[in-house]
Amino acid sequence: MEHADRALGTDLSTWSERGWCRMERMARELSSGNSNMISIESPSLQTYEPAWQAAFFPPGEGRFSSQGDRVKVAAILKQLFAAKLFDCLAKEDLSSYRFWLNQQRMRFSGFDIPDSEVAAVLKRLIAAKLVQCQEQEDSVAYRFWLNQQQMRFDTKGIEEKFGEDEKEAAVLARFLNENSFTHATERDAAGWSPLCYAAMNGDPLLVSALLSACADANDRITKGRPECQIQKGMPALQLSAYCRNCDVMKLLLSARAAVNDTDCRGATALHWAMISNTVQGVRILCEAGSFVAFAFRVLTPNWPLADVGSASPPRPPWRALRLARQTHFKSCWRKGSEVPLVQKAVITKLVIVVMLAILAIILIEPNGKK
Repeated sequence: MEHADRALGTDLSTWSERGWCRMERMARELSSGNSNMISIESPSLQTYEPAWQAAFFPPGEGRFSSQGDRVKVAAILKQLFAAKLFDCLAKEDLSSYRFWLNQQRMRFSGFDIPDSEVAAVLKRLIAAKLVQCQEQEDSVAYRFWLNQQQMRFDTKGIEEKFGEDEKEAAVLARFLNENSFTHATERDAAGWSPLCYAAMNGDPLLVSALLSACADANDRITKGRPECQIQKGMPALQLSAYCRNCDVMKLLLSARAAVNDTDCRGATALHWAMISNTVQGVRILCEAGSFVAFAFRVLTPNWPLADVGSASPPRPPWRALRLARQTHFKSCWRKGSEVPLVQKAVITKLVIVVMLAILAIILIEPNGKK
């Protein structure tokens, strides 16, 4: 489809480049109902768009025609994210609260939204709930929310306990308090340890503190979150690649995290670095000895490879590659496809060859030096 004002083609990929559209996508994911979407690309082709892909399209990294819109979207995202955390607390779903709490760095990429601002919005929501409980004379609910308020925001004692030369210890103590953990090697009912959440959080100082407190660099989750394509057995290194936390990846690798360790599907950290469009992460993992072939071993419709190039807007080669890949999946694997199995296998091998060539390109610096 041609753009009404510009002589450019428009499709799902160009829609995904726009900040407001990315906000729409993430708003659906943060909602409490069915958050999946259907992409109508032609009268005969409709594509199921799972909500988890919103994680890799932060609104702050999208295009805005007006800088004023950037400010508006940042404010909306902050409110929605705080509401998501509040909903998790209301449902007493502590593991989901931890999961979303530690994704703020990735979700707010491109915006200047400190964690304290989201915490302030959440604090106001809890305060309003306390007032409501008082008005309704609901003493049980009042005590519950009062306890949540004290646990989440009463950190004065922690801040006074540590001096300026104990930043690492202070960061760890604050993290354990915010996430309701008692020690650095604990594992919650969802099968996640503090290090797994910290790998998503992206704070190198926090991860360093956990490693110093005897956390295992090769720690992994024992239960997955399939709705987010996070599978059982994902190591902390993969979680950091999922969230594009390159500094944490370096830190874990320096602590001897296994670069080619796999989850229950056979995916590695390199696979997730490619999906999350982390060029620097791909380079880090390849230099650490990651097996490139592993990244393509799980090439299926539910594991679409990303552009492997994070420029915004994407350069033409990446868009051409993305369109070719989408066409490949839609023609070969959509329901009711009659493409022969042999032809599917041949096409898949060709796509893998192209992806390997693209990977080789991004490992070369612009000046031609590796």
